[in-house]
Amino acid sequence: MELKTEWFLIANGAGTSHTTTAASLSSLSSNTVYTCQVYAICASGDTSVASPSFTFTTLCNLATAPTNETFDNGFSQCWTQETNDDFDWTIDAYGTPSGGTGPSDDFTGGGNYMYTEASLPRAFGDVATMYSEVIDISGLSM
Repeated sequence: MELKTEWFLIANGAGTSHTTTAASLSSLSSNTVYTCQVYAICASGDTSVASPSFTFTTLCNLATAPTNETFDNGFSQCWTQETNDDFDWTIDAYGTPSGGTGPSDDFTGGGNYMYTEASLPRAFGDVATMYSEVIDISGLSM
């Protein structure tokens, strides 16, 4: 079977034909999982067996400061919790379990916010780490 110098890339079901040894994927959505496979296109027009699939996730879009996260749609997909810390942040909208502490509402009024509960079983030195999406602060003035 003679191979042409053409190959076919499939990403999440959408395919494109290429004649160079490298290809760029464009118009990908942010924070989306893609699965890709490659097929050789033979001289007879048949395709080879698919390569093993390769999965990757695109990055989140860059946020521009000033920005606010309301968590009204739940924990943002572009924010993450550290997996090696002592405990996690919690999403809520109705006040914290400990009386007289923490927020009772978000900054927009009637929405969600994130908080940490420092009461037992938490101990001095425990850490809860949450990461935001990348935020461009270059446009802020001092």
